[in-house]
Amino acid sequence: MSEATLFSFGAVIFIIVFTGATLFGMASLKEFQERNK
Repeated sequence: MSEATLFSFGAVIFIIVFTGATLFGMASLKEFQERNK
């Protein structure tokens, strides 16, 4: 396995995890704001 393959694979996983975390954070924040109105 070459370093470029490993790097692109890691980048894809990082993007997926980052997107999931961002969506989860936004949903939690929205719920938090609704509760504190």
